[in-house]
Amino acid sequence: YSTFDGDIWSINSSGGERRQLTSGPAGDLYPQLSPDGARVYFKSTRNGGSHVWRINADGTEPRQVTGETGGGPCGSTADGKWLYFTKDKNLYRVPADGGDESKVSDVRMLRAVCSPNAERVAYFFLGGGFKIGVMNTASGKVESSFEYGDGKALPQYLGWSPDNRTVNFVLSTGGRNALWQRSIDEAAPRMVADLGGDPRAVG
Repeated sequence: YSTFDGDIWSINSSGGERRQLTSGPAGDLYPQLSPDGARVYFKSTRNGGSHVWRINADGTEPRQVTGETGGGPCGSTADGKWLYFTKDKNLYRVPADGGDESKVSDVRMLRAVCSPNAERVAYFFLGGGFKIGVMNTASGKVESSFEYGDGKALPQYLGWSPDNRTVNFVLSTGGRNALWQRSIDEAAPRMVADLGGDPRAVG
């Protein structure tokens, strides 16, 4: 996780063994762990621009991954070959060790989040209503889209379940937050929990 002062830390699953992975005056934000747990990708301004960098899980061997395009990480493939990242609300991909960068699609995405295996990306968008889209990252084709609200609900957070097929999202209506869920195999989303009005419940 990243802190307000722009450093990245790690903790174990029980909340212990806190360890600082990056430090310095640059802003290191939005860390993403690779599927095998060996690398951490993050957005950094350490070279004066905004680019994706990577470190080993123990904080060693920092390396800049993006060059011309920059942006922030979305997810890396299970085979460790590709990194997907976003810039200016578009999705790009680059070899995980750096190299030629290519745009996946011209679809404009808000708060894009890749599935754990990076085979899909979910995102908010406006298109004849307030919707969530799901795109295949390899082909750049939109697999599905669905409305998430009636215009009164504000999107807060978006994420995936470990099955790589279920999208979870938090909506805020009238100061109250609700957790919703939809599998790509289902016709419509369903509300999972009323989180109330405490913003810490969805932070």
